[in-house]
Amino acid sequence: MPPSRLLQALGIRARLLAGAYPPPLRSRVSCATRLLHCFSTQRPRIQPRQDPRQLSHTRRVMSSPAAAQMSGPPTGERQFYEQGLRVAVEGCGHGTLNAIYASIEKTCALHNYNVDLLIICGDFQAVRNAQDLHTMSVPVKYRQLGDFHEYYSGARKAPILTIFIGGNHEASAYGTELFYGGWVCPNIYYLGAANVLNIGGLRIAGLSGIYEARDYIRPHYERLPYMGNEVRTIYHVRDYDKYKLFQVSGRVDVGLSHDWPQGIEHSGDVRWLLREKPWFGNDIKKRELGSPPARSLLYKLKPRYWFSGHLHVKFAAVVHHGKENATAAGLDLSPPKVENPDAIDLDDLSDTELTTTTASTITPPFKNSDEIDLDMDDEDTAATVDPFKPPIKRLRSTSPQPSPQPSPPQTTTTTTPSPSATTTIPPTYFLALDKCLPHRSFLQILEIPTTTPPPTLQSRNTLSYDPEWLAITRAFNPYLQISPTTNQFIPELPQDPVIVQSLIDKERKWVSENVKDLTIYPEAFTRTAPAIGKEKGPSEWKDVGQREF
Repeated sequence: MPPSRLLQALGIRARLLAGAYPPPLRSRVSCATRLLHCFSTQRPRIQPRQDPRQLSHTRRVMSSPAAAQMSGPPTGERQFYEQGLRVAVEGCGHGTLNAIYASIEKTCALHNYNVDLLIICGDFQAVRNAQDLHTMSVPVKYRQLGDFHEYYSGARKAPILTIFIGGNHEASAYGTELFYGGWVCPNIYYLGAANVLNIGGLRIAGLSGIYEARDYIRPHYERLPYMGNEVRTIYHVRDYDKYKLFQVSGRVDVGLSHDWPQGIEHSGDVRWLLREKPWFGNDIKKRELGSPPARSLLYKLKPRYWFSGHLHVKFAAVVHHGKENATAAGLDLSPPKVENPDAIDLDDLSDTELTTTTASTITPPFKNSDEIDLDMDDEDTAATVDPFKPPIKRLRSTSPQPSPQPSPPQTTTTTTPSPSATTTIPPTYFLALDKCLPHRSFLQILEIPTTTPPPTLQSRNTLSYDPEWLAITRAFNPYLQISPTTNQFIPELPQDPVIVQSLIDKERKWVSENVKDLTIYPEAFTRTAPAIGKEKGPSEWKDVGQREF
């Protein structure tokens, strides 16, 4: 070996040991590898660090605003998933539509396939103009137009059929105009406060907003101009919307909620979650992490998949439902059975041990000081309300109380089903994702098979109303209260399951006789507000599609 080459190798090793190279290079290239490069007769070229915006071979997708330009021409015709739909799931949108679509396009180009549907699990931020910024609950420094106004004005068109639910950082004025759901712009559909719809053989149910106990039993009373704390309370989940979703029967393929179902962390790797987000420890111990209404719906609807966002971390779990004749766990607020043998039982930890585990032993990851605080809704304190406590008899317009879940009809005789009559219910696969930023796991592409015949090319891109949901909406629309005080008598939501089912059956018959076409046509979108306006106070525009609905 030439003396010059040996001296060069020793010099590189000395610089590595002295920390002259930056940490990423020290971790990526070891001293031994560098020395081997020097000893070889033809030194191989050391590849530079991969741009974190580039997609890896896995389905973890990073943000890349220029991904569409980086992708080369496809090698052939892109393939569809023949047994169902290929669905892209995004955690929190936060107004970054361009980067999200570019990341999906890059993935499709790499794998030579098509994505049929994009689902965004809240914080979409449908800001049409500067006026809408005043109706978004974020600090002033985060009031940015984002990308949506380009799609609303027609300057861009969404390349993929997109649906989304509301979160806790939304342009609430636009969401209120589309309470029952509707097109926010061509090819992008908002599910409204609660909804069930169909696409390509998949039945998707969604609940917008986040849970807050003090507002759960209140009506939807917020109207422009928002007074006091109404810019926050408007996106809190209401008992009325959860009640309607609880009446849904039959198969549900996908469930959506912005915040996680309460207790879902016990069905996944709690240790890993605490290492990533150690400040979740106290909420998990007090059973305050997640949404009780979302948990109730998960155990009632038992969908094959459940997707969420909100907590800005990728987390997966599997919820087992047991036998079909088992008692529904929707009313039980205790943590579900821990399926993971390595999970931490937080009830066995004292306050001192929990603090030591989450604060001392675990090194907190780097936290961006410019990131929106997830606990902004916790500034006002109030007594915790049990949303599943039986209601007090009252007029709904005077003292709203939560409505309990419908109980089975009372019968004089009871029969025990035979073992052969019990069938195992498939588990629910839960997935939460991050928001669209570099180095974050914010996007997942899944192939979801359908239980119905494979979707046709046309049905892959067609949304349709769910007939049962239309019947439920008609049956309980008279119980909707949109004002905290009103002279109009609003009856109590019925609790007798026989009465509830009779109301739904009556409206189901009306829907079958009067609604012949369930297709949700994109041409129904109407632009009601200016795309870009001057800085004024927030304005409320009436959506024509809601009146037609």
